[in-house]
Amino acid sequence: MGSIFFFLCLTILILSCQRKPSLNPRERGIAHRIKKIRSLEALVERVDTVYLSAPDSILIDYDVIVLLSDSSIIIANRIEKNLVFFSRDGRFICVVGRRGEGPGEFQDIVCASLSGDRIYVYDIRLQRVSVFRMDGSFDRAFRVDDPFLIRHMAVSSNGQVYFHHVPSERYPGFVSVLDSSGRVRKVLLGPKDWSYKAYFERGLLDGGIQLSKDNVLFETNTYSYKISKAYPNGMTEEFGQEPENYRGLPRITPDKIETPEQLHNLTGKSSIVMPDFFLLSESGLLLQDILDPLSEYSNPTLWYYVYDTSGAFLGRIEPQVLLAEHNGYFVGYYLKYGSPKYGMAEQRIPFDIILYKEKRFE
Repeated sequence: MGSIFFFLCLTILILSCQRKPSLNPRERGIAHRIKKIRSLEALVERVDTVYLSAPDSILIDYDVIVLLSDSSIIIANRIEKNLVFFSRDGRFICVVGRRGEGPGEFQDIVCASLSGDRIYVYDIRLQRVSVFRMDGSFDRAFRVDDPFLIRHMAVSSNGQVYFHHVPSERYPGFVSVLDSSGRVRKVLLGPKDWSYKAYFERGLLDGGIQLSKDNVLFETNTYSYKISKAYPNGMTEEFGQEPENYRGLPRITPDKIETPEQLHNLTGKSSIVMPDFFLLSESGLLLQDILDPLSEYSNPTLWYYVYDTSGAFLGRIEPQVLLAEHNGYFVGYYLKYGSPKYGMAEQRIPFDIILYKEKRFE
């Protein structure tokens, strides 16, 4: 009888330890709002539509990175190999860069980031980061010795560059931190499961990184629904709410992925963390984009899972097309019809910018 009582108490203790932490009043209020509204409107409000205006010689495609500063909208134009500067009200300012290998030129723009009054652009083919001032003038460039399949970047206020990449033997983590000269100073967030190495070798990585104003790093990736949090002092932790019907990537040996079709078949039925990953600077919330292939709907469904930066899960909302966040504003876009580059329509700029103001939650 005593042993039964002991195991009963042990079971209760284990279950209590697994219980989700209770939300504080602020978090409960946000969670209630998310449950009620179930869309991005729970967290932001639309404040303006910016109609981009540029000469007919300027072509912007769909494959872009949009950066928002206090005074400008900068579009990293991947296909055209340049940066296009607009004012916050949509007036064309200038074009910077072109296809080439010289200073300020590009071959293959992968990611870009703002830090203070500098714009950082990573080119994987040239294996370098180019830095520009906010007026479009070229500042400097530094080489990245090994591209290690970089996907995303963030830059701290002191010029340290954080690269999100596929783990490798030389860089055994999802994040490398470089100094202002391009030297790797440390590698963070090594994978807990190297049985995914077959995917690493093929460059599979979605998700993203975000850096807070006090240089706390948040990272999410394809291989888990968890979000990792790394502090400047080296401490790390992770948190995350497992999605309903979550299916992680199957663990396989390298010989199981010989063609793109095989890779697609393996990933097509898995719950994948997608590239959109946002840190709302006004409210201190994180939006993590997850593809649910087995949703209650007939087709795969995308959801933003919403967390407080402390790790509390607050609910999920339906996503919208968002491109950037800066100092309390979100950037989305309003699609026009077609693009002349593909012979579809008359628009040379296929979208206009929508600005959303983030809500503050006290």
